[in-house]
Amino acid sequence: MKSFLRLFVLFAFLSACSVAGAQKITTAIQLNDYLAGITDSLFIGGKEWGTAFAKANENGTYSTIATHRIRLSRFIDNKRIEVVTMKDINGSGKLRLAMLDFLSFEARMIREAFQPFEKFTSSTPSEDIQKAIVSLQNKSAEEGTYLDEVRAAQIEYGKKNGFTIQEEEE
Repeated sequence: MKSFLRLFVLFAFLSACSVAGAQKITTAIQLNDYLAGITDSLFIGGKEWGTAFAKANENGTYSTIATHRIRLSRFIDNKRIEVVTMKDINGSGKLRLAMLDFLSFEARMIREAFQPFEKFTSSTPSEDIQKAIVSLQNKSAEEGTYLDEVRAAQIEYGKKNGFTIQEEEE
């Protein structure tokens, strides 16, 4: 019980520190850039997981991908706390809500599509692995919808606050 209490206090302290850091954002462009950085970090983390998954899929050591999934999950949880507790800056509510929807989707995707691979071993039937891969592909296809919503909210927020969102290169 004591170790649980210490762990809880440590988590609360770290969360408060991370939220306090996020509150240094004072302008609309800073807020937009901060939220864009979250999506960039998730992209990088997803690529790292994908690279680890490719290796695990080759040699059947799926347990090795857990550390990447755990890191992504913690990142998402921390960012959700930060975005929820962020102060409104020049009408940022719609943008922050779009980001929260995106982060909630990412948390579900990790839980439903990434985590199932961790129970696999080199003796897992290929049909089970293929079924999980199809599930991952289906979830990944949904991700674009949430990113589009964030992008639309960013464009609207930028127009309202006098800046434009740079077009992504295809």
